[in-house]
This record gives sequence, C-alpha cells and structure tokens, in this order.
Amino acid sequence: MFHYPAQTPNVVGLEGSSVESGERALRRTHLPPRRAGFGAEGALMTPACQSTIDGVPTHGSRFPLTEVLRGEPGFTGVLIAEGGDLTTLVTEGLAENQRQAGAPPLAAGVDVGITWEDAYLDELSAAVRDGDVPERLVDRSVGRVLNLKSRLACSTGPAPTRTTPRRPCTARPTRRCRCTPRASRSCC
Repeated sequence: MFHYPAQTPNVVGLEGSSVESGERALRRTHLPPRRAGFGAEGALMTPACQSTIDGVPTHGSRFPLTEVLRGEPGFTGVLIAEGGDLTTLVTEGLAENQRQAGAPPLAAGVDVGITWEDAYLDELSAAVRDGDVPERLVDRSVGRVLNLKSRLACSTGPAPTRTTPRRPCTARPTRRCRCTPRASRSCC
C-alpha cells in the first residue's frame, strides 16, 4: 500500500509534483484499489503520497489522511512521511520553516517521519514544549506506533516512559548511522 491516496497522474511527470484530481476522481479512480488494502485486516503502515492534490500538500491535509483513510475503511495503522515530504509544506508555502512544517502533518494524521527532517525532530519537540503544538497529537501518534509494535510482537518489555533512562548506543557505525548523540536517537 504505497503512497496514499495517489502518486500519479501528476502534472509534469515528476515524482512529488502536483496531482490535479478532485475528490470525485480520487474516489472513483485512486481510492478503490487502495481501500481494498486497508481496514481491520489490511495494511499496518503506509506512506502518504508526496504530491500535492489540487494544490494542497497531502501531508498537511486532514481530508485524505484522517477523514477518508482513517474514517472510511477504518485504517488504524501508522502513516509515515518519507523522502523529504514534510519539507513540501515549506516549498509549497504552507509553512515558513521546519518548525511550522511539523504541526500540519501531525494534525492531519502523519505519525512518523522516516527521513531526517527537523519538522519532526528538534523543531517539533520545541514546538510542543512551547505549547505551539498540542502534546496530545504526539501522544496519538506514539500510541499508533506502540499499537503496531504490539500487533507485530516487537515489544520486548514494558513501554518506555518519560523517566526511562536512554540506553547507550551499541550499534556499529555505518554510512547511515554514525552514532552521534543526535543520530543515536533514531538508529540505535
């Protein structure tokens, strides 16, 4: 179940460019095959598409991600952003910077950013701490991730709490993870 709700047909033939499709075309053409893969026994995780749909970046829109995906087929899994998708909100002018780019996707239902974007790293932490982003939105996404881990039997112990000490990084450094203090938060 890749790039929900539609990655193509895009306007200029480039990945991530705008998909000029209204709600009617989305519901008739793009959603039926994808909807079949969601629901109670369907996909557990999916990325949101990188495109803008009718000029609105998918990552900042509750309509396709929450109202349709989570509301209609009942998708309860984890919705991810990848490939610089959160930055789309800056390039499309919906946010001035990475700090502002974190709130709309979180409110729209994007649970995890799997690429290195400050919109979901330090900038989001600061926005929550300063009261600009409701902590309940982060809690909702964390709950979805923990639910997925539980469904996949990935949990090896009690869920971490705010007082759980961080374990030291034991991963062997690779090109993707240099085990710096910042990198160890995501790869170790």
